This record gives sequence, C-alpha cells and structure tokens, in this order.
Amino acid sequence: MPHGLLWRDIQLGSLLGEGHSGAVYEGRLLRKVGSLPEGSQVAVKRYRRSLLGETGQLERIFRERNAGGAVRHPNLVEVLGAVIDGDGNPALVMRFYEGETLEAALRDMRQNGDYWSPLSALELLRDIGAAIVALHGARIIHRDIKPANIILASHGPVLADLGVVRSEDFPDQTTTGVFLGSLRYAAPEYLLGGTYDQRVDIYAFGCIAYELMSGRQTFERHQHWAHLVTAKTTGEPPIKATAFADFASRSSVRIARFVQYVIEHSLCAPAERDLDIASFVGAVDQRLWRQSYAVTDGKLTKGNKVCSDRFGTATAAADFLRSHLTPIEMENVVAIYRAGLWCKWAPRREFDPQLLEALVEYGAVDLDDESRNIIHLVPSLIEAIALDLL
Repeated sequence: MPHGLLWRDIQLGSLLGEGHSGAVYEGRLLRKVGSLPEGSQVAVKRYRRSLLGETGQLERIFRERNAGGAVRHPNLVEVLGAVIDGDGNPALVMRFYEGETLEAALRDMRQNGDYWSPLSALELLRDIGAAIVALHGARIIHRDIKPANIILASHGPVLADLGVVRSEDFPDQTTTGVFLGSLRYAAPEYLLGGTYDQRVDIYAFGCIAYELMSGRQTFERHQHWAHLVTAKTTGEPPIKATAFADFASRSSVRIARFVQYVIEHSLCAPAERDLDIASFVGAVDQRLWRQSYAVTDGKLTKGNKVCSDRFGTATAAADFLRSHLTPIEMENVVAIYRAGLWCKWAPRREFDPQLLEALVEYGAVDLDDESRNIIHLVPSLIEAIALDLL
C-alpha cells in the first residue's frame, strides 16, 4: 500500500525529464519509507498547472497512485505515495529507477543499424509480459504500454507511467469516451472509441515484440498523427512481412517462428487476439522454441508430439533431399515453406501427391490426417531452407 508521505519528507533535486503531463525530478527521502531507508533516491512527478484544471486529471493521478501502490512486481513501477507539494498541487512519489527508456535504446539502434540479440529480446519481452500479467491479475488495464514507458533498469525492464490505467476497482468516472494513450501503440478499437478490454495491452505488447525483433518502428512509414489514425481506421497492417525473414537470418528459424506466433496473435483484430501473455512468460522460461510446443486458446505449452528430425543438421537435410528430389521438386518444397509464412504450414497451391508422400516417407514432414496438408517440416529441413541450402 502507498505510504503516508508528506512533502516535507522529500528533498527535491534536479530535473530528470519533462513530458506532456509534467516534469519528473530526482529526490531524496528524509526518513525511512517502507523498505527504503532514509537518503534513498526517489522520482517525484509534478504536474502542469494547466493540466490539473482539466476534467478527470485528479482522478487519473489517484488511479496512478492506487495502481502503483496496489500491485507489487519487480518489473512494474512502485508508487510510494501522493503528496501535496509546496505550491498546493498534487505530486506523485515513486521508487527511482536508473536507466534509459526502451524508446531511446530502440532509436539509437535504428540509427546505428544495430539489432537486439534474439535471446536478449525474448528475455526483455518476458519481463515486460510478467509486469502486464501482474496488472491484469489485479484487474487493471495499462492502456499506454509503449517503449517510452519502459525503463531499462539494472535488474530488468520496468513498466512505468500508470496515469491512464483502467481498473474494475476504480473505473473511469469523468473520462469515459476520451482517448488516453499513444496513437502508435494503441489498439484500433480503443483508439476509435469502441468497446475494449485487456486485449488492448496485448496489442501494445505485440508492437514492442515486433520492434525488438525487426529493428523497425511499428507503422514506421507513418510519422504524422493523422496518417496513423487513418492507417488504423482502414486496417492497414502495422508491420512488414519481410521482417520475419530478416529476423530468422539473424537468429534461428525456430526462434523466428516462436516470435512470429506472438506477433500474429497480438497485432490482429480483437476476435483473433488470443495471445496468453502468462503462457508466453512460461514459454520463454522453458525455452519452448527448442522443442515441440502446442497452442491451445492462445496458450503456449509443451507439445506432446515431437516432430521427427532424422537428418540432424541443416546440411544433412539438404544433402539428403538433393539426392532424392529433382531441382524442380526442391523448388516446390521451398515455395510451399515460404508461402506458409514461417508457422502456417498449410500449402497454398497444388502440391504433387507423390512428392508429398515421399517427403512423409523420408521423415521430412508431418501431415494433417484429414486435410493432408503439411503441418510441420522437420527442424533441420526448416534450417536448410532458411539458409538457402536448397
């Protein structure tokens, strides 16, 4: 719970940064507060006077205080309390986290042509996801998850800025129908004033996953707010399909397939947006991309059926198929694979039945019993195709 802080308990320091709602200052505690001893660094958020006069602003401040005090998680900002500053205005006191924002890190990497390492990106997403799960478990929707609100602290990412959260325990009163958030990362149904739920946070999570994976900004071709709104209104895809191939070339096809599932089941219409973030957190902990996994109702779980991999290595798979298939047949295999967009193996054009049966006999594919469509290529064959060995 938030602590009984007073303005006189804080020694205000230098300015840390400014935003639309106000400014954040570094501060020092003049007495022990909870687990923080006297002298501990804190962050103090002071609001613009013009903003305090807006309808619903005081309500949002108290929602931020309540949410940040009620939910405790290492990857979620901790709010120590709200105080009345020396000017008679409310201010928020939070635990201090040293580190740059994910937005700044991503911007620097784009400018330098660098990329996040695949495993580091997955670990980062895992911790962000864990913070979201903690909020959702408390029936709280963040509504403004974006790279600028994620601090890369020494112990891991910290999801901050709970100023526009929505909760069943303290629902909107005066702000119903008003969009509060960031256009680029806002789910279309929320941005356009429709009915929404926790899936708006899943959408934003997918945006961040895409940016970490691809090194590109979501809706990167649209930098003006009006163009962003138009793109979301018309249902324009927020990502580039070629990003998956680029990512696989820098990591492994198994990781690319795993991440693509996360993105495809979050950056989509609400009815299909079924990614279970809690299961994603567990999947990263278990390194599920290294083994067979199943997907049920958006949950990633360890699969019961392990796709055979008789070839062992990508080179062995390529050598074996070259000795058994004609060049045209191999082109057909590669085309079917690439048409499947990494994790959807159903063929999209005619496939020679005899070749299909041969691949099954070779142990190169698994088939769906009813449709006779390819549902799995063995891992070494996937690697061979991705590395252009065929």
